Order: sequence, then C-alpha cells, then structure tokens
Amino acid sequence: MRSLRYLEKQGISSSIVYCYSDGTLDLSENTKVVVLTHASNVTGTILPIKEVAKLTMEIDIIFVVGCAQTAEGAPINITLEKYSYCILTFADHKSLLG
Repeated sequence: MRSLRYLEKQGISSSIVYCYSDGTLDLSENTKVVVLTHASNVTGTILPIKEVAKLTMEIDIIFVVGCAQTAEGAPINITLEKYSYCILTFADHKSLLG
C-alpha cells in the first residue's frame, strides 16, 4: 500500500478491487495494472496468482505479484514465459535472508 500511496501523490490513481466469493474480480475498463500479494502477512492465505495471471493476460493488462512473504518459503506457481505480462517482486531481507 505504501507504493500505491506514493504513486497517488505522483498523480496516478488506484483503487482496491475486491474478490467475490466465487473468486472473480471486478476490473474496470480503465484498469492498466493488477497488483496482488502472493500471501497475506497477516493470515498466511496464499492467493490464486496463476488464475489471476490468466485473467489479466486475457484482457491484456500487467500483473504484479508481491512475493515478499513467499519468495523462498512457498512455491510460486507461474511460468513467466507463458505469462509475459507478469512481474514478480520481493524483498531479499525477508525469507531470502539477504
């Protein structure tokens, strides 16, 4: 959220998109990038990044996955060659012990 707040100060708008109980997302026509954490640092829930990657690829938008909590400790189930619009981010000071 800190990164989004910084971008808002630079004039870039953002919105929080909620996931429905069936797993679908309500993306507007002006959506350019979807940013999702791979796992919650509060609950430990692993989010369905492969499915979201497929959705964002179908509608030709960029997908950014924050893997700070899972970069070393959990499988990241995306083949980047297949999902060319996916960007994975992580901080090496967490589970990678950088």
